Amino acid sequence: MIRKVRTLWLLIFFLGGGSPPALFAAPDTPTPTPTSSPSWTPSPTATWTATPTPVSACCQGVGALTGITGHPLNGSGMAVDYARHRLYVADFTGNDIQVFDADSGAPLTLFSALGTGNLSNPIDAALDGDGNLYVADLGNKAVEKFDPNFNFICSIGQALGDGVAGVWADNGSVYFSTTQNFIYGYAGSGAAYSLAATFGGPSQLSHPNELVKVGTGLYVADTFNGRVVRYDTTHPAAAPAVVQASLFFPTGLREDLAGNFYVGESDNGGVAQFLDRFDPAFAIRESQCPLADVWGPAINAEGQVFVSGLNSFAVTEVAGCVSEPTLTPTPSYQGPNPPTLGGCFIYPSPARVGGTAHLVYTLAGPASVKMTVWNEAAEEVAEVTDRKGAGHQSTAFSLAGFAPGVYFYGLTLVDDGGRTRTFAPQKFAVIR
Repeated sequence: MIRKVRTLWLLIFFLGGGSPPALFAAPDTPTPTPTSSPSWTPSPTATWTATPTPVSACCQGVGALTGITGHPLNGSGMAVDYARHRLYVADFTGNDIQVFDADSGAPLTLFSALGTGNLSNPIDAALDGDGNLYVADLGNKAVEKFDPNFNFICSIGQALGDGVAGVWADNGSVYFSTTQNFIYGYAGSGAAYSLAATFGGPSQLSHPNELVKVGTGLYVADTFNGRVVRYDTTHPAAAPAVVQASLFFPTGLREDLAGNFYVGESDNGGVAQFLDRFDPAFAIRESQCPLADVWGPAINAEGQVFVSGLNSFAVTEVAGCVSEPTLTPTPSYQGPNPPTLGGCFIYPSPARVGGTAHLVYTLAGPASVKMTVWNEAAEEVAEVTDRKGAGHQSTAFSLAGFAPGVYFYGLTLVDDGGRTRTFAPQKFAVIR
């Protein structure tokens, strides 16, 4: 019997009115193509050797995001804006982006306008450190950039004419995978971007999907090769390193704020679909969650895990063996979408009374850090000091003794040369 995932993938192939290259195959590329029947076998075929976690009371859906009223949700790729508490979901057949509260899951709004057109089969989403949203717009063969107020800014990579399947944004860089088995890196800002790097090709990748960049490593869900690989962005021509193999058609790939990786194994008509969590080194599979329908994950600031199914017309929040990560201070901040140099934010916000919050910031070099917190009466209520090296960093602080309300925080950095940098005060909320 042909499973739903394969049915949807074949539907994607023919959405363009008989032109078959849409999601996973290109007519001019010697990659696997459908045979005379709707069933087909990818080459090479992924094999499974890992031991699944036994199915028990864990991994149960505890909530479903079914979409804005009147707009059923067919979710694929997702992205979390930690600073604004938003969950963006690419609504594949709805041709829009649906926006939810990342903490409660409540629907907020949707948008799709590109100025002179609309999104067409959006399949993935990513954010940069300024809150700009990048959408892998499969039908329009481009990455579409929007500002935090949902205003369209520009299309990226449309001149290539390739089907865009996955996207990742870095400050000043945008990476996207294509149905032609290449990954492209574009550099720029605002509405101006140009091609800066090319990775992969049919000899290295087979239908790549979602991406995550950590440092100089670009991690890619290499779907039909059944693995996750890592490219060095400083050496685009180099072959990728395999960091996890023997997966069932991995499509989704995301990272939480503690640096753990989540992989959605989407099956393609076989026997199992899983959501896996690996440690930051991809050395240990920390959990494996059997689910009925998987495309890609997203993880909010408190560690809640959302999974899109593409076929299920919903996004499911799961609980159980995919447990919430412990957000403790680490030598460097490993989470996605770090702030630009000169920016900072607190997560989670609103934070809980008596809990722990984290200040996230970026340093150009080693520095002493001092954060001062005031209440609405301009009374100082806390001072936190730390010392960190260059890079994306985080400092944890206790909210013990904080009453519910609005607070303001300022950040002062003093580098080893004695230079001082002061950040403008910002506000955050504490709730029960």
